[in-house]
Amino acid sequence: MLRFVVLSLCLALATSHLCLLYPPQRGSLSGVNEPGATDCALTTSSCGDRPEEQPSVAFQGNKLYHFTLQKNLNHYNPEGPGYLEISWAPPTDLFSRTILYRSSDFNTTSPWIIDAPVELPSAGTPTHIVILAQYRTNAPEPVPAAFYQCADILIYET
Repeated sequence: MLRFVVLSLCLALATSHLCLLYPPQRGSLSGVNEPGATDCALTTSSCGDRPEEQPSVAFQGNKLYHFTLQKNLNHYNPEGPGYLEISWAPPTDLFSRTILYRSSDFNTTSPWIIDAPVELPSAGTPTHIVILAQYRTNAPEPVPAAFYQCADILIYET
């Protein structure tokens, strides 16, 4: 019985968690209101192995917006807090990122909504960019080092 409890705890910790609610993340948001949602458990950089999508929303460049993250399961490490970050990159080079928002991790209940103010870049013509969100846990194993989400958006000028 003890082995089952330990295994269950390890599986719960290993499938944890960041969702990008707005702009909408790639793929689905199935079960997002339940701690440990599968769609919030992407641990492969940069976009959790989710394929590029057509932009689902458009924003005017050089303006302040509020993006919404969900820390779906809390992995706060008081001895070395991690961070939550939002950046953007062109879809052809996700490693050429520009950071738009960064916040130190803090102890929360699960799930927890985070309002992230971001100023988007300008673009002379409508441009597809990728919003990359990550939760760096700095938590000890078996918790993954990071969780990732991406959203495909369009930037335009008026």
